Amino acid sequence: MRYFFCILCVLFLGCSPRSPEEFQKESNRLCLEFAALLEKIQTKEQLVAQEYELKKTFESLVELIIQARLVQDESSLEWDVEVIPGSPKLKAELQRIYTLEGGRSFMERVGQEALVKLDASERLLKKRRESLSPSAH
Repeated sequence: MRYFFCILCVLFLGCSPRSPEEFQKESNRLCLEFAALLEKIQTKEQLVAQEYELKKTFESLVELIIQARLVQDESSLEWDVEVIPGSPKLKAELQRIYTLEGGRSFMERVGQEALVKLDASERLLKKRRESLSPSAH
């Protein structure tokens, strides 16, 4: 679960930003959008009704994270990861949703596919780095 929240607080995501500032701006937009979606949900029934939108939002976040990691890796820049201004609001909304009956397990299930995709991307990136490192030869 901790990994899940870290993803939501990560600095990166978007439609093809190319700089840390662009990734931060896009990730903030997505966090605020996600928080606004969650804010409208007050019952388990409303949560279930929003499954498709929640899944799309998770997928958008993961795509942004993957893009950011690739850009960071290609540029060999070390970016300072700062807390996104919208992440405290998102964290508060997620914590509230978790208090709904079955809310935590529902959110974990909805985000599972996106998290698997992120994990696979991270593994590929790690292998790529290892194969390019001078000590690997």
